[in-house]
Amino acid sequence: MTDIPAAYGATAAGGARTGAGAPAVMSHAAAIVRHDLAREVAMGTWDTGPFDNDSAADWCGALDDAAPGERLAMIRQALTEAADTTGFLDDREGVRAIAAAAIVLSQRPGAEPLTSAYAPDFLLDGGSVVIPDDVAALAVRALDRVMGDDSEWRESWEEGGGEDALAVVRDLRSALAG
Repeated sequence: MTDIPAAYGATAAGGARTGAGAPAVMSHAAAIVRHDLAREVAMGTWDTGPFDNDSAADWCGALDDAAPGERLAMIRQALTEAADTTGFLDDREGVRAIAAAAIVLSQRPGAEPLTSAYAPDFLLDGGSVVIPDDVAALAVRALDRVMGDDSEWRESWEEGGGEDALAVVRDLRSALAG
């Protein structure tokens, strides 16, 4: 447990809050919770790319393990879950949508092949997924949601000074929209 110094409204002997310090205790405690949440989200994230976190890598592993005929549906599902979420968008949904959008982009004619070791193996080995044209628009909607209000992914990167990660998603969105 974190010790809260007297300057932040530590409790007096017997556990009673000191009068004027009580709000400071709450503010400090809230800051600890926010810090722990940001650290928890960041744990399992090793870089800023679309596949550089545990949730995206796990989703890519599941995509790789899926039957080839099921892969497009998994990509659509990841994008739709993010695009259609109202209210708070969970980090896991956000990172899956980012990974799915990167895969959609990689399958466009003339696109650069994926090189991340955490991308699906079948794509790294030269395989492909036929992506209908409408999926790119869905990917743009999903990325708009990931970068929008009430997005845990965006909030955690903004709070952590993750301009590089935000730029990756902006660039991905721009390439898909163009």
